[in-house]
Amino acid sequence: MSSLGLDFNLGATGFKSDYQEIIKEQHVLKSRYLMGRVVDTMGLINDPEFNPYAPSEKVEEEVGAFTKVKIKAKQTLSAFLSSINPFKPAPEASEDGEEALPPTEEEIRDYTITALTDAVVVESIEDSYVFNISATTYDPDKSAAVANAVADAYIQDQVFSNFQRNEATIKWLSGRVIELKDQLEKAEEAVADFDSKTRLVSEADLAAVTRQIKGQRDRILDIDSEISELKARLQAISDAEENGDQLTMARASGEAFLLTLASRADDGEGAKLRFEQELQAAKNRITQSVIRLTNQRNGLTGSLAELEEQTAKDSADLIQMRQLQREAESAGLIYQFFQSRLNEVAVAQGVQQADSRILSPAINQASPNTASKSLGSLGFLLGAFLGTVAYLLTEQMNRSVQNAEELETLVSTPVLGAIPVGPFKNRAALLKHISEKPNSEFNEALRNLRTSLFMLHRDKIPQVILTTSSVPGEGKTTTSVSLAMNIAATGKRVLLVECDIRRRMLNHYFDTNTEKGIVSLLSGSADLTEVINTTGPGVPDFILGEPSEKNAADLLSGERLDFFLKELRKKYDIIILDAPPVLAVPDARIIAPIADAIIFSAHWNKTPKEHIKKGARTLTQYGIEITGFVLSRVKTKSQRYKYNYGKYDAY
Repeated sequence: MSSLGLDFNLGATGFKSDYQEIIKEQHVLKSRYLMGRVVDTMGLINDPEFNPYAPSEKVEEEVGAFTKVKIKAKQTLSAFLSSINPFKPAPEASEDGEEALPPTEEEIRDYTITALTDAVVVESIEDSYVFNISATTYDPDKSAAVANAVADAYIQDQVFSNFQRNEATIKWLSGRVIELKDQLEKAEEAVADFDSKTRLVSEADLAAVTRQIKGQRDRILDIDSEISELKARLQAISDAEENGDQLTMARASGEAFLLTLASRADDGEGAKLRFEQELQAAKNRITQSVIRLTNQRNGLTGSLAELEEQTAKDSADLIQMRQLQREAESAGLIYQFFQSRLNEVAVAQGVQQADSRILSPAINQASPNTASKSLGSLGFLLGAFLGTVAYLLTEQMNRSVQNAEELETLVSTPVLGAIPVGPFKNRAALLKHISEKPNSEFNEALRNLRTSLFMLHRDKIPQVILTTSSVPGEGKTTTSVSLAMNIAATGKRVLLVECDIRRRMLNHYFDTNTEKGIVSLLSGSADLTEVINTTGPGVPDFILGEPSEKNAADLLSGERLDFFLKELRKKYDIIILDAPPVLAVPDARIIAPIADAIIFSAHWNKTPKEHIKKGARTLTQYGIEITGFVLSRVKTKSQRYKYNYGKYDAY
């Protein structure tokens, strides 16, 4: 028996053996479908050792007397077993009742497959993905050939299965790419159409007009002040005229010449008449100034109204153009991502390989009746490359981030922590694990993340924290929920808000009967008391997302979110906003300015580096500072991570 043991738990793949997967593959190796292929390939239906109905003359000529006896005995036993074979129907009698009908070809093939299945044994070596396949026949060469044929059929079946899976993926991706291309073209057409129908001004021109508006407003205020002063002088002159005091009238007029005339009031009637004439002339001049300034003010007011109206329209047009451009940019990024993935799958389709390889072919050994071969099966999760060489090549060609140091160098931003893959089977079990296993590796990673975040803001701990990522599926929401749970466990009042209203994943973590969420809140159909789900000690309160007919970006860009956050800051110590990926939609960019800190998640060993850099640049180019990155879903014991957290439970 020939075999070779290889432990892939410590080898190149880093995958853990899964008992259920091992059992499944053993069943596949001994499936009737696979055995049927071996029967057809080797022509075993003509071999009397597996088919008692096959002619045995040739066998009797080539083997010794003792072997003839064994074969004859087996054929006799096979005839008996054939009568009780569950895959072989009972023979039907002929119409005269004297002879039984011969078995059909299908019945013979089924019996041969059953006989081959009984002759083949598949064993897992030390519960690993290395299988020992052995076949027992009367001919050692045949035993080796059968074992080799089973392994070959298994590998060919894997290649075919991978081909079919990739073909289905290509079909789906092709349809999605067509849809995304159509969306991109529509978004670009919307930008071009709006640009052609609208008189757009630049930001510099808009700023200049704004300064002009401010200047006109200041001038109107100055004119109002002058008019008020002139009217006050007229009133003072009128009051002085009632008293008949020339000196008071002269002072009220503010003219030095009238003061001189008033001092000569005792010179006779001529002097008095002269004073009255000059006083009236002064009043006329003041009145004319009031009329002139009033007309000037009316003209400025009309011009200001026109400028303000035009500026408001230009600002709205500019904002709408930016929105259309952002949507076109996002559509383009998503289209490029899916097109790139389609190209990768299409290339892989042409170089299909099995997820398994032959470690040791079966040979004719000293034992005359048994031969075996070992088959190593790699990567039943997503597939894997063959052998150590393929692993090393993959390391060189890998475009994803492998550790925190590499991520920090890539984005020139602190890495706050690395969150390992959680030891729980579903999202609902996350809360239970965090609560019941405070010293686990997962919880230690969360404490490290929390400490790093707060240490960066020693003067003032961030109260509103926004979490996002480049693309979907990077563990962003799990990080948000886990961080909220970890902070809540310290006794702080924490609120988790689901701003990713397109995917809405929080309901998979929390049990709730609340129908209203953030959409109802922002649309005005509910208040805070109706949408906040309150929980017990050590668990954060939360606001769920909900379906919306209105565009999510428009909903989140309104003033109501800012207003409600100001109210929530008074009630909660920490508010975590779970925002959508930045390359998928513009939502995160819209709400990021109201956050005190931004955490950016990146999937370990999966998210391409170019997507991480592009996602970060999508925020920073608008002046939005990313507080730090989190490396999520890390397999800490993998060689690719190059760091082992150890067993925290034993600390």
